[in-house]
Amino acid sequence: MIVCVAPSPAWDVTYGVERFREHATNRAHTVSARAGGKAVNVARILHAFGEDVVVVAPVGGPTGELFAADLAESGIALDAVDTATELRRTVTIVSDEAGDATIVNEGCTLTEWPSFLARVEEQLSEASVVVAAGSLPSAVPVDAYGELARVGARHGVPVVVDTSGPALAAALRGSPSLIKPNLAELPDITDVTDPREAARRLSAESGTAVAVTLGADGIVLAADGELWHGSVSRALHGNPTGAGDAALAAFTRGIGTGTPWPDVLHDAVALSGAAVLAPYAGEFDPAHHQELSEQVVVERVGARA
Repeated sequence: MIVCVAPSPAWDVTYGVERFREHATNRAHTVSARAGGKAVNVARILHAFGEDVVVVAPVGGPTGELFAADLAESGIALDAVDTATELRRTVTIVSDEAGDATIVNEGCTLTEWPSFLARVEEQLSEASVVVAAGSLPSAVPVDAYGELARVGARHGVPVVVDTSGPALAAALRGSPSLIKPNLAELPDITDVTDPREAARRLSAESGTAVAVTLGADGIVLAADGELWHGSVSRALHGNPTGAGDAALAAFTRGIGTGTPWPDVLHDAVALSGAAVLAPYAGEFDPAHHQELSEQVVVERVGARA
């Protein structure tokens, strides 16, 4: 079983527009509302592959009821931790013309962190891997993901983390199995500007696998003293908001099955690309995944020091 830890879940609303205009009225031609947040998007991808997943999330208020009902309808198990704070909302506007998205995220508060962590730990007896993703809510310790990684280590369960800012730096000190910063988040944990060298150094110093997503340029992965770069030459236009979550799902799945790193990276690149071509985060078309899998190139660009 894969445990998807979502300390900052959301009710995601996505609008599709022909062209997004600032300071003007924009009329949506498509509207979607569903349970979301990074860990939930990862759970949706894993569930589509037939993986046994459970989402652990704080759920409160009327929006939380919508969130829980949507996951139930999707067939994804939810271990809901009661909270006094209503579940937040996010709004994504996807522009057909630009092929990208504009996002508005509400803030999130969680005052029940000890009970939340205890609930996660209860799931570890049956877990093959844990994936923890998303920003940390206010009132949660900055070291929360690092603490989770140490709890996982005590139970012999690998923990994969995707977050940013001080929470990412603190998580790295907890030695999770893998972290997945993007280019904008990399300066949160290193002064090295070259993503390949940054990933190599961070992995060597921490013992953690480091995957740096490069947008259209693919993904760099440093692990076990080696370095790989995976990419696809095809230009992809669509909704990029779920690309990183899809890559994270591939890494999580690969770690859980013990798949060799180059093969895991290959799938992460293909799956993230397929997610860009899907209308909503947490989705992908298997045909796009297969097509892109045949176009991905993974190169070994670094060796053991």
